[in-house]
Amino acid sequence: MLDLFRAVMTDDEITAAGAEYRAAVTDLNGDVPLLPTTVTTKPLSEAFGVSDLKAHLPAMAEANRGRANCTAVNVGAMAEGQAIDSPAFKAAVDDVGFGTSVLIGPPPDGTTPVISPFNAKFEFENFLCRREVGDGLSGRDEVYFTAAARSDKHTQEPAYQSDEFEKVEQGDVRPFRSDQRLVFGGPAGAFVLVVVQVWEADHSPDEFYDKLMMALEAWLDQPFWVDLTLEILTAMSGVGGTIIGVIDSIIQVFVSLKECLREFFNNADDLSCERALLFDRHAMATLYHRKDTEWEFNGDGHHSLRVKYTGERPVLPTGTVQYVAMRADKVSAPVSLGWKSASPPTLAVFENQLRCFYTRPADDAVMWSTRDTHGVWSPPQPIGNWASIYKLTPAVFQNKLFMAHVGLDGTVWIAHYTRSNGWSQTTRIPEIQTSQAVALAADATWMYLMHRAADPGRSDLFWQSSTNGSAWTAAEWNNWQSLRAPSLAASGQSQWLVSLGTDGKNYVGKRPGSGRFNTKHIWSWGNDEAPTVVTTSNLWVAARADNGDIKFIKRGSTDDQWIEVTGAQVGAMPGEVALAYHDEALYAMYRR
Repeated sequence: MLDLFRAVMTDDEITAAGAEYRAAVTDLNGDVPLLPTTVTTKPLSEAFGVSDLKAHLPAMAEANRGRANCTAVNVGAMAEGQAIDSPAFKAAVDDVGFGTSVLIGPPPDGTTPVISPFNAKFEFENFLCRREVGDGLSGRDEVYFTAAARSDKHTQEPAYQSDEFEKVEQGDVRPFRSDQRLVFGGPAGAFVLVVVQVWEADHSPDEFYDKLMMALEAWLDQPFWVDLTLEILTAMSGVGGTIIGVIDSIIQVFVSLKECLREFFNNADDLSCERALLFDRHAMATLYHRKDTEWEFNGDGHHSLRVKYTGERPVLPTGTVQYVAMRADKVSAPVSLGWKSASPPTLAVFENQLRCFYTRPADDAVMWSTRDTHGVWSPPQPIGNWASIYKLTPAVFQNKLFMAHVGLDGTVWIAHYTRSNGWSQTTRIPEIQTSQAVALAADATWMYLMHRAADPGRSDLFWQSSTNGSAWTAAEWNNWQSLRAPSLAASGQSQWLVSLGTDGKNYVGKRPGSGRFNTKHIWSWGNDEAPTVVTTSNLWVAARADNGDIKFIKRGSTDDQWIEVTGAQVGAMPGEVALAYHDEALYAMYRR
């Protein structure tokens, strides 16, 4: 931090500023998280190091908790095209003049992530003036932008400064010159951080601009916060609040530094607004598909900056869990959860929360995570000592979340979860074995299970049911055959079955409460992976096509009519697609 100030101030000036700061803190009869008394009371010969800063992170996070100008953005909402800035955030930035946003994926699952470099690139396209700064006699602004950006692999130098945009009025949209669009371009691995300022120019002396650029570049050359951010992203759970604390501290240093420049160089330019935005590789994977976003600078003036991500798709480990969401037949950009799975993941909705299940490659442990009402996923946790190499199979029955999994020896086990008691002990469903994932579904009275014969030479599907999830009827052959694992859904008094037939075609069956499933060939996508079915107000089926696309189909006005709705070009790995309907959206999860 001292190096940052020394880029623009003499040691005597720093000493004087420090004395004023300490006096201000004393007058407030308290401590401040940015430069606490544990820092300001140290002698100059004793450094406040990175280890001291790490120890102080909880206090910084607590100080930022609830501050509307510091926010963790829901990447899933961004993937669906929603704005990254909420009305509350924009209003808070208007109050204080600066804001901090982090766009990061879920916390790690305890394994060491593999971080491969890729070329990231952010470009300014244009800005819209929603409100003028309005301090000039003409009522029109002269606006310019400055920025500093770096990743964990690259420093963007020199710092960015745009041309001055003259006579900017409310409603104007001004494009950036083609040779002044690049804000960051270079290798990245874990993250890119961009700090942007919007200024209203009033013809400051050249010395001010020189010192401003020197300050930005001095910050770019400081490696300590890069190492700290990287450590938080890759090793800590609940990273959002901690990252906000680190980045917000950085931007507060900049705000203080600008005020110093204003005093020491008789600067007349007005800092309208300043923001810091951190994107981790999972957020940039979503931006790769969405491309552009709008960053709001609601300070003395209000300017909407349109920024486009034009870099490469981040390199994520093979087998990384991702999902897309479909609303009104429109598919979102992919969202990466960052967790690597040995088997296709699965989804469940229980107590109005979306739940993800997958198997950890290192030990085949069954893992799960819950997404809260704000779209934040919890740190994944293992479920007991479960282990499997097959897709997990959930069903909600009698106010419990049931989960069936196939053991490493092909035996089938089931357990249930409640919020009050957690996960029960697993019990084996007797006398059945399989070499594929099982199918599970439930209505108000019965829970149903279907499995494929364990003998690789057989493709028969067997059906059984239970009224309590522990005692099961004997397995009964249902006159169906399948190349892959079946999928079940229940709706009212009917049960639905979809499977990939031995002829490579996709079949759907309906069982109207009793008897066997009828059969009907519905479509052929050239897929050799099993389809998945889910019931909403309608019946939906999804499957991975041979080219890695995910195809969606829904039932028409009759059981005989099936309509292909859309597809998602996501490069999915081979395996079943998980489906769940939640919050008026259809979620499809897969491995990339």
